Amino acid sequence: MGSSNRSAAETTVPDERVFIAASYLDLSEADADFEALQQLYVDLAAASSFDAVTIGRKASGEVRFHREPSRPQGSATDDQVAPRSLAAGLAAALFPSVAADIPLGRLRERETLGTVAGVVAIALGRNGLTELGEHLDASSAGLIAVSTAEHQDRIRAALANARDTIARAASLDIEPITQRTDYLRRAASKKRRETS
Repeated sequence: MGSSNRSAAETTVPDERVFIAASYLDLSEADADFEALQQLYVDLAAASSFDAVTIGRKASGEVRFHREPSRPQGSATDDQVAPRSLAAGLAAALFPSVAADIPLGRLRERETLGTVAGVVAIALGRNGLTELGEHLDASSAGLIAVSTAEHQDRIRAALANARDTIARAASLDIEPITQRTDYLRRAASKKRRETS
């Protein structure tokens, strides 16, 4: 029998998350719930764990981001690679047109979003993606939130304007996201050194 060279600390432990999709009649209701959800996380002393996006459908039929968690200060260019949220990743897995919202000057951020979308899609599987996608497709606006199981009931209760909500739990291997983000940060750092 062969032995593994990986230590216990290097072994990837799946990260349990609950993906919550809420449908709305209009975007203003989704945005109001986004604000309420953000405040809930502040009240829970877990503001850094807030992970939600609102999405809306344009007249052309394309779905686009409307609200996302705030980007870190100074991360407005491709030189600063900000991690993408799991909620944004689910939105991109369901509606690839949302990537068009990321400016061309932040191509590495688009790459990160693609990686996150892939990890989320694998974790939820075809059935989970289909259920969440059909739920959101039936409305003109939506909110996607991602939480730990312990907070899901409070999150769903905070979505007072939602027409309907559904939740699907999944175990994610976040290692590919970490590896991709680290790689892109190193590439951005190298680019800065070469151009300075």
